Amino acid sequence: MTELLSPSRSAWSGRVSQHRREQVAARLAHPVSPGGPTGPVESDRLVLDLARVRVAWATRVQESWLPVVKALCRELESVSSVVLCTSAGATVATYGLGSSDEDRASNLTGVLLGAAAALNGSEPDAVHLSAGHTHTVVAPVPGTEMGPHALAVTAVEANAAPVVAHTRRAAAELAGLLAPQS
Repeated sequence: MTELLSPSRSAWSGRVSQHRREQVAARLAHPVSPGGPTGPVESDRLVLDLARVRVAWATRVQESWLPVVKALCRELESVSSVVLCTSAGATVATYGLGSSDEDRASNLTGVLLGAAAALNGSEPDAVHLSAGHTHTVVAPVPGTEMGPHALAVTAVEANAAPVVAHTRRAAAELAGLLAPQS
């Protein structure tokens, strides 16, 4: 009876592996490009530029955010919280929330706006949630330099119509303030 040997049980596999190791070693000894490696190379400059963009963006948000929130609080005396987040739900800025609630509120804001857009077939002007006398309105903040965002305003003991109107206005104002600069 003849027994067939699998590659793992034969001496041939060692030869193939040794041959491949010699090929790889020969390539490493003679680089293809005399100027250095080809392909993606990590760059300190790229990291530095991204850091500058983030700092510049954070500064713009801070300068734009506070006046908008102050205006909302003046116009709607019962504002309990305001959240600005990316459309994916990452926190950008908050007002009136504890640090333990910021990420959860931002995540829910992004999900709520995304779900409303999916159900509606297009991005809504605003989404209004009501629980008793508490109203939360989420409005899209499109066209910012860092992509689409969402603004959520929660007011307690307030009429729904002014909360919706002021949230929409604030979202439009933030969209203008955070639009790409030329």
